Amino acid sequence: MIRGVVPAALAVAFLAAVLLAPWPVAAEMFGPEFRACQKLGRDPQVLGCLAGETKAWEAKLAAELRALPARLDREQRAPQAKAQQAWEKYRDANCAVFAARDGSIRTIQAAECRRAMTEARAADIARLMRED
Repeated sequence: MIRGVVPAALAVAFLAAVLLAPWPVAAEMFGPEFRACQKLGRDPQVLGCLAGETKAWEAKLAAELRALPARLDREQRAPQAKAQQAWEKYRDANCAVFAARDGSIRTIQAAECRRAMTEARAADIARLMRED
């Protein structure tokens, strides 16, 4: 009984560590993707651009998440789904901090937060897909 519990607990701990790993450098806030949107100038255009970038990263993340269960052991799937739900709540709460104050720059900051965090999460899941 203990033999089966220890590997499962280690697998869950490893999965949690990978899923909650810090953002990769490539997914920095106000990085190249943001600067490309910022060059559009006006706030509505910047927000529209960031929304498009976020939508593209959300599609990549969704594709990675659809493929992930096939790479996981059956007992890892529920904890991974729970970790994803927790991450989504964290992302939403974390990015809401930027929008909590008045000002159009706050809306842009919140949109960029969502884009960068979604990009980072897609990269984390892709990395998990490569590891055994």
